[in-house]
Amino acid sequence: MAPAAASLEQITLPFAFEGFGTSLAWWASQLGQAESPVVDHLLQLLFADPSAGGIGLNCTRYNIGGSTDPARNASFRPGANVVPCLSSPDEPQLRILERIVKLREGLPLHVEAFSNSPPQDLTISGSSAGHQSRFTDNIKLEDVPRFAQFLVDSVAALLEKGIPVSTLSPINEPSEPVWIVGNNQEGCYWSGPARKALATSLRTLLDSTGLKSRGVKLALAEENNLLNVARKLDFTSDGDIINVHTYTTDQFTDISVVKLYAWGIQDTRLLRSYVRSTAQKRKQPLAVSEFGLGGPSLSSNICDVGTHGFVLVRHAIHDIVSLNAIRWVYWQAVEDRGSNWGCIQVPFNGAPQSSDILVGAQYHALGMLVRAIPVGTRTFEYWCTTRRVVLINREFMRVVVASDASRTQRHLTWELASPVSGSFRVLRLETVDGKAVVNDLGVRTVEEGRPVEIPKGVVELWDGATTTPAPAA
Repeated sequence: MAPAAASLEQITLPFAFEGFGTSLAWWASQLGQAESPVVDHLLQLLFADPSAGGIGLNCTRYNIGGSTDPARNASFRPGANVVPCLSSPDEPQLRILERIVKLREGLPLHVEAFSNSPPQDLTISGSSAGHQSRFTDNIKLEDVPRFAQFLVDSVAALLEKGIPVSTLSPINEPSEPVWIVGNNQEGCYWSGPARKALATSLRTLLDSTGLKSRGVKLALAEENNLLNVARKLDFTSDGDIINVHTYTTDQFTDISVVKLYAWGIQDTRLLRSYVRSTAQKRKQPLAVSEFGLGGPSLSSNICDVGTHGFVLVRHAIHDIVSLNAIRWVYWQAVEDRGSNWGCIQVPFNGAPQSSDILVGAQYHALGMLVRAIPVGTRTFEYWCTTRRVVLINREFMRVVVASDASRTQRHLTWELASPVSGSFRVLRLETVDGKAVVNDLGVRTVEEGRPVEIPKGVVELWDGATTTPAPAA
């Protein structure tokens, strides 16, 4: 059988790529409640430069918080009761953020402040989980300017603490039906008039308070899926940036939610093209501000590279290419034990030790993407199919090759016609004895067009510099 030839396409992004990252909700709020070597280890793994043993994430999202009275939210998951920094200057998530700023000193860092719900004293229900009824605003229209002032004051307070906030995102998944009293996290439905009033108030306040002149931009949309973004694009015209989430139907187990999303039409090539072209016409950057990977379509083992590692690589590249995304941010890189979500898992309760940290395939795969598409990238080549991915960044001479775990007894490998020539240090991410392991294969010399044998169910990083340190285990 002839080796597979990658049908490469070139993408030139309209804005320079700003990096990869993760939200701090809810893990930082929970694990940051006490000084712990586990937290030090997690921050090093995620935000330290690869030369210092991390994967070099440089974007982070800070949850401003709306739980002024956590006692009202007894149903919330661990870490979801986030007290606003204006009410608690020493709140756990903020302590984590300050450590990230210090860890990234001298390195690129993008901080976005976001909100899931107005503070409880501004809500109709008295809960930051939502209204008593679905699809119902949980804030009175006349109170929207007060909420806008709260958000602006929160950003100003963060800036005064030395946190380099550069974007403010005031709402989160505003069209979702799940934001009702009794839910397990903060959330708020926003009708068209309410969200328009909020955007208008924020535009005025960012100018009048001087935050705009300090570089703070307004990010709008934050819809759960591309269909809702497309339906509410008029709202995003008031923002500087369009933020989108790119979840897929097969990640949900609640059949009522799946039906609501009309069996997958919430994310199509046409929708992505429409959102991207609208942003380009307005000269608005577009960012993927949230995506998490887990659910029934993936292996229950987060260390399974053929599903978790491969799907993350394919999805992230698809997002960046199809949306011209300037940032790609994972929802919650650190998850509690007991699910198949997250890049890293650690128990949220008790007193976890460093030995309790489980580093999954998504973590290592994300680290390879950070190196292959570094900050400032404008152009790269790619080839994506349902089972194979190739990405080439010729400026930095780095290549990512990934394949899924589809195996037969006769075909445990496949042959790729090398898309490049040269000598590369090869790091291979694979599952060994149930664990996600990065093996350093040394230097591989390849010739364009000549076959290279690639095992199925692996992700490889070819580094033309040949000096890249292996990722931390």
